[in-house]
Amino acid sequence: VFDIKNKVDRIYDYQEINGIRDYVPQFKSPNEGLRRSITISRDALTENPLYNGSAYYFAVTAYAYNPASDPAFLESVKQIVQVIPQVPNIDFSIEQNTDDIAPVAQTSGDGHGQILPQVIDPGRLTGESYQVVFDSINGNLAWSLINKIRQDTLIKHSVNFTLDTTATKVYDGFKLQVQNQGKDSILYLPGSRKYAVKSVIQIRDGNGDLTDPIDVINNYSADGKWKITAYGNDSDIKQNINAPRSDAIDLDSYEIRFTTIEEGSEYYLYGYLPSFTGPVTKDAKAKDKVPFQVWNIGRDLESN
Repeated sequence: VFDIKNKVDRIYDYQEINGIRDYVPQFKSPNEGLRRSITISRDALTENPLYNGSAYYFAVTAYAYNPASDPAFLESVKQIVQVIPQVPNIDFSIEQNTDDIAPVAQTSGDGHGQILPQVIDPGRLTGESYQVVFDSINGNLAWSLINKIRQDTLIKHSVNFTLDTTATKVYDGFKLQVQNQGKDSILYLPGSRKYAVKSVIQIRDGNGDLTDPIDVINNYSADGKWKITAYGNDSDIKQNINAPRSDAIDLDSYEIRFTTIEEGSEYYLYGYLPSFTGPVTKDAKAKDKVPFQVWNIGRDLESN
C-alpha cells in the first residue's frame, strides 16, 4: 500500500463476520508517501525469482477514504494485466539500464546544484536532448525540465529539491532528481541562515590563470602570503556571517579584484578577535583603503 503521508494509519469500516456486523480494519496505511514506480524481482506467491517466459499477473487499484461517509472508503475495480518477462530481441540495444544515472553537462552559470536523471524504463527512452532551467517563482528558487527537440516543458517551476523521488513522475522513461546542495549545507548548520558563503576560490594571480584553483578560506594563496578568515570556530568559519548581513549576500557570486591602494575600497574596522561580537559594535570607517574591490558579478555591481 502506498498512501499519502498523514495521521491515518488504519482505515476501518463495517463488515459482517459470521452474521455479526463489526467495525474492523480494512487497510493498514504505512504513511510512506505515493510512488510513481516500483521494481519487482520476485514472485509474491512462490518467493522465487521471476523467470523469462513465465506469465505473471498484476493489478493496481486506487482508493479514497472519508471517515464521515458510508462506506468509509471506495476502491477502484481491479484491472488484471499479464506480464511475461523475456530477453531483449537480438536487434535491440540500449545505452542505459534501469537505475542508471544519465550523463549531464552544465552549459551555463556557475551553480553547483546536483541534477540526476534516473533511468526507470530503458525501453521508453527517446534519445532526445533535455534541458534543466533555473529561475525563481514568488521569490523561491525553481527549476523546469524542457524537451529541447520538441520544445515541450515537461516540468514547470518545480520547487522540489529533494533526492526522495518515490512520488516523482516518470517522463520518457526517466525521472529527475534535483538537489540544492548549497541550501542543504546551510540548513545543516546550527542556527538560522538564509544564505552563507560556500567558498572563496583563487583562480588567478599576477602571472595569469591558475592551473589548480585554491579555496583560500583558511588556506594560503598560491604564493603562500595570504588567506581569508573570519571570526568564529574553524568548523563554521566560512558560514559565520551574521543576519541580516547574511541575507544581503543572496545567492549571487562575488569577485575580489585586487587593485592599488588608491583604487581600493573603503572599509570599517571590523577585527578578528576571540568572542568578538560584530553586530553590537559601532566601528568607525578606516582612514585608508584596502587594496581590492568586491564585485557582485551576477549583477556587475561593486559591493561596498
